[in-house]
Amino acid sequence: MRPVEPASEPTDVVLERARRMGPLPYSARGRNAGPELPTGAALVDWLVGAVDDWWAELGCPDPFTLVEIGAGDGTRAAAGLARGPQCLSALRYVLVEEDRGGRQHHSLHLPIESPILVLGPVGPADRDDDEDEDEASRSVVGIGPLITSLREPPVVSGPAVVVAMGWASRLPSDRFEWRDRRWWEIRVAADVDADGGVDAAGGLLELAVPLDEQRSAVVEALVGPSARQDGSRYAQMRPAADWLARTLRIAECGQLAVIDRWTEVTSPVAEGTPPPLALDQLASVRKPLEARPVELFSGLSIVSWHLG
Repeated sequence: MRPVEPASEPTDVVLERARRMGPLPYSARGRNAGPELPTGAALVDWLVGAVDDWWAELGCPDPFTLVEIGAGDGTRAAAGLARGPQCLSALRYVLVEEDRGGRQHHSLHLPIESPILVLGPVGPADRDDDEDEDEASRSVVGIGPLITSLREPPVVSGPAVVVAMGWASRLPSDRFEWRDRRWWEIRVAADVDADGGVDAAGGLLELAVPLDEQRSAVVEALVGPSARQDGSRYAQMRPAADWLARTLRIAECGQLAVIDRWTEVTSPVAEGTPPPLALDQLASVRKPLEARPVELFSGLSIVSWHLG
């Protein structure tokens, strides 16, 4: 066994869980560190142009919802809106950020509205008794941008674009290792003392557990027939696949764009670095629009899916 790489989940929390429950899946460590995104205007300029292109492809709808997953402190959104995209007057901008501190900064950079105002129908408050109810609740056009901030992605009506920048590769993943002509699962265990208590100096350790025939077949199908060396580790990205399946249902039509570290096929994980997203694993949820990741910036590529 060897020490476990640090991750986002507090070590003391994982240690206590491992002490009480025994060795845990590698994903229990928590999320990975996200990739570094380009600084300066390059990323913002690309985003503004891409959003306008997506809006045009959808027929210039009004309202038009943009959901940014992993919005950080909102400075990227503020810079993009300051560029004056063509879709500005139609735009409903939803910043999604799990970190509470990041969400608290959104109102410092942007005029944040109630989610009900941004995502619900914005129509006349009063209507005649003979007026059709659907007509009364129809969204008012030309009043964008309307901006709101949420912890989780909403389900929206009408056309939408969802953008996740450097977010999906942060999701935890499990590890499997090929060694001695068989598959092993890498789990995390608490280093306990002779009395069964957690050894604070030892912390978490890795533990290799042999897989049975059925689970070995699952990993074999994941990795494929390529030659592998002893000690090669592979990541199973079930949380990322589950996230993709949920996110594709956010809107009835539109596009999801994932800008992140990508690899075409499941490959050995380099020691000390988080694994890139494996396109072959996520494509099992739904076939993407691109046959392979398209590089945008150094180390970052884009893969897209239709929503709905």
